[in-house]
This record gives sequence, structure tokens and C-alpha cells, in this order.
Amino acid sequence: MKPSKFASKLLSFSNSSFGFTLTEMLVAASISSVVVGAAGFGLLSMMNADFVSAAKTQRRVELNRAVDYISDDIKQATKVEANSNNLKITLPNNDTITYAFNDIGSDNSSVWVKPGTITRKVNSGSATALVDGIINTTPSSLPACDPDGDGTSNLAGGGGFRFCIQNNRLANLYLFGVLKNAYGNTLSPLPVSNLTLARPNNSIDITQYINLPQLQNQGELVLTKPANLTFKVIGGAFKCNSSQPNANIGTKFKVNGTYANSGQEYSTNQSLSLPSTGTGTSIVVESTIKTNNSCVTSSQRTRLSTDTTFVKAFVNGDSVPSNTGYGGQASVKDLLQGFVNGNKIKLEPNQVIYLFEHYTATSGSTYDLQDNIVLVTAD
Repeated sequence: MKPSKFASKLLSFSNSSFGFTLTEMLVAASISSVVVGAAGFGLLSMMNADFVSAAKTQRRVELNRAVDYISDDIKQATKVEANSNNLKITLPNNDTITYAFNDIGSDNSSVWVKPGTITRKVNSGSATALVDGIINTTPSSLPACDPDGDGTSNLAGGGGFRFCIQNNRLANLYLFGVLKNAYGNTLSPLPVSNLTLARPNNSIDITQYINLPQLQNQGELVLTKPANLTFKVIGGAFKCNSSQPNANIGTKFKVNGTYANSGQEYSTNQSLSLPSTGTGTSIVVESTIKTNNSCVTSSQRTRLSTDTTFVKAFVNGDSVPSNTGYGGQASVKDLLQGFVNGNKIKLEPNQVIYLFEHYTATSGSTYDLQDNIVLVTAD
């Protein structure tokens, strides 16, 4: 039977209006892929961001816990120092605690998170890990550390464990921990820091070890009881006139009349350690101008600490000499940056400081008492 005209139109309408062409299906699939892909990428990004945020929080807690642990030891200490890039803490009972960075990057048997750990050792005992996951490279941005104000960094430590010590009491601690994302990719290290002050060393006084009047009146340091001695050259400034550069000055130490370390000369920021020095030991400090300036006479070239006309010894609480630097040089107060509080010398009770004058005048503008400066610590 032949379809009616109306039925033919209806069938024609149905065939042309329902279903999708291949092109339409491909376009729809492409759009769906883009939408689903974008949604999936966004979801993964959110999951990764959440992972990193949680990892940062956990790492920060771990690193802060380690910093707080070290700080608690420092708060109990009478002395804090850098020892071969390790942090050495001396307690009131003379026990020592040493914190050190340990690189385990190539240790396949280690159970700790690589590449580094910070270890803690009491006296000569075994070192135990305090925290792991510390970077074993130099941080891209190192903190400033110039407690002496001489423009030289005194930052110590290794890898992601760094510290800055001032006056053997104030310690800035810096830790840099490894941080990874959800895909295992290493991100920028996570830094934490802390500033800690050791306890005042009031139980130790320089007069317990030396005859202070003899030192200040005769310039000779003589021990009245055994002590560990450290002599640090702070440096100074000497020149004949404003047009000349500062002269190079070397420092030697005589122990019972014999030069220490075969007459080795010590320069600015270098130290001589004399551990377990016995009662009655005599130490004399010798400062020598090494630069061949025509204005320096033979009598000016070398000064001994026993020449108390030109060498003065000061302890904590003494007034800072008001002498200005000759020829535009820095003054005593400027060079004693970190050892001055107002117009008073600020030292630990177990310290004394020498100020050297190399010129022959005992007064006037050339007598500035800042040609060389040496700090002595006894404990």
C-alpha cells in the first residue's frame, strides 16, 4: 500500500531530526575529553597541593622539634662554639654535646630518610640521629653571619645544618629539610631557624685562673690554676697617614718564653687554642707590623703585651677608651663591635682583651690603641 502524503512527511521529518552524525559524535567526544581532562588535571593539582601542604606541615613539625631539642641543650650550656663545622656545647659539669651533619646520600643500608641526618653525641659516645631528611647540598640562600662586623662570614656547619655563634653564647640555628610533592619530585628545601642564648657563665671568672692585677700592670698572663685558653685575633688598623692602606699585622704567642706552634703568626679572626694549660704557665702576646712602611721604626714594629705603656688589658665592665682612630681610621669602639655595651667593655666573665698601640707617642691623635686587638678566653 502506498503511504499517504502525511505519513511520508512524518517519516521524512523523523529521519532528518533524530540521531547523531559521525562528525557530531567526534566533536562531542573531543569536547568531553577536554572537559574530563581539565577536571582530572584540576583534581590532581588539588590533590598534589593538599599533599605538599600536609608534607610541609609534617616536615616543619619535625624540623622545629629538632631545633627545639638543640636549643634546650644550648640553654643549659656555659659555652657554645663551632668545632670543625660541628656545633659543640659545653655544659656546667664540663660534659660536651656535639651536633653534626651526616651525609648518608650514598649509604644504601641506612634506614634514615636521605640524603642527610643531624646527629647528637655526648662526650666521646656514639652519635645518634636526631632528625633525617636534611639536604646535603649548600642552601641556595645562606643566612648572613658576621658577628665581628668585619665583613667575613662566620657561618659554620654543613649541608642543611648551619649555625652562627656569637661570643660563645648566642647561637642562630638553621635547618633545611627535604620536601617532595605527590609525584616524588624534590621541591625547594623547607627552612626553619631559631635564636638561642646559652646561660650566663657567672660561675667562671677570669680571676679564678689568672692574677688580674699582674696582667693589667705587667701584661703577662700567668695561670694560677689549670685552664683551657683560647686567644682570638680580633684584628685592628694601623697606617702612617690617611693616604696609605692599613698595614699587615701578625700576632704570635710565647708560652713560658717559647713561641707556640713553632712561631706561627696568626691573622685577623684566627685563634690559638691551648688546652689543659698548667698552673704557673706564662703567656706573652706579641704583635708585629709586617708591612714595610717607611714610617715604622724598629722600636715600633713589634709590641709585647708586657710593654704596658703601649698595650692595655681590659675586662668586662671596664670603660671603652675614647681614643679616636688616627688618620680617619676606625676607633677602638668601632673595632670592638660586639664587645661594647654603651661606653663599657662587654665580655664574658672569663675573658680579657688586649689593645695594642704600635706608635711611639703615649698621647695625642696617634695614640689610638686599636692597632691590634686580641681576645683571651679561659675555662
